[in-house]
Amino acid sequence: MKAKTLRLRMAASLLGCAVAIGLTGTALAQPVKTVRVWHTETNPASQAAVAEIVKRFEATRPGVKIQAEALSWNDLEGKIMAALAAGSPPELSHGQPVTCAALLQQKLLLPIDDVVKAIGESNIWEHYKKLCFADGKWYGLVHASGTSLMIYRKDLAKKMGIEPPKTWDDFVKIAEKLTIDENKDGKPEIYGLTMPGDNLFINILVGEMMAANGGKLFDEKNRPLFESRQMLETLDYWKRLTKFMPPGWEGHGYLDTFPARPVRN
Repeated sequence: MKAKTLRLRMAASLLGCAVAIGLTGTALAQPVKTVRVWHTETNPASQAAVAEIVKRFEATRPGVKIQAEALSWNDLEGKIMAALAAGSPPELSHGQPVTCAALLQQKLLLPIDDVVKAIGESNIWEHYKKLCFADGKWYGLVHASGTSLMIYRKDLAKKMGIEPPKTWDDFVKIAEKLTIDENKDGKPEIYGLTMPGDNLFINILVGEMMAANGGKLFDEKNRPLFESRQMLETLDYWKRLTKFMPPGWEGHGYLDTFPARPVRN
């Protein structure tokens, strides 16, 4: 098969990426009539914004049709791999840095140096320049990034004399202290911790915890380090924390966590 049928351009990001950034480079670099774009803007308002971007782009490129499709993060990775296996990937896709790294290793991405040149490298924030960058070439651009954080009830912490944790053991003790059985019926009405339970966020959080614990997920030969000390300690930490999380948290999405600070039954 020809390379262009096997490879795609990746707009890599920590949380999302821009459709408009990659489209110009794709349209200029290849004589295609239809450019397929997979993005993760599933919110109706966001989809409307993407549609407006597509409309403006098509107005400047007669003969080029942009076919934008919204996918959830949970569906995106699997669909990318299936499309690559079938030899029919999109010309541009959202993704995460880990997706970009994995596809780069398999030589399944096309460079977007022309896009970077058009934007101007000096206009790209220094901290993001090395994401999806390899062998002196750019394979993706960051559009959005995020920082994991904990949101807590400052009033409850003050009332209960809770100080900020310095260790994982401290954090477990705080979660236990904030799990409260108000009516003394043996079932907590308030839980000390909640977090998104879907695969995407669990993967991100486990990776971050491993890094914080001085470990890594794979060795130099890309073999998983499931039995490393750092991994076993991280899994034990998860196990200890789940005692203070609400029933069903494993099925909660990102937005489900916002009304629960802390979680009340």
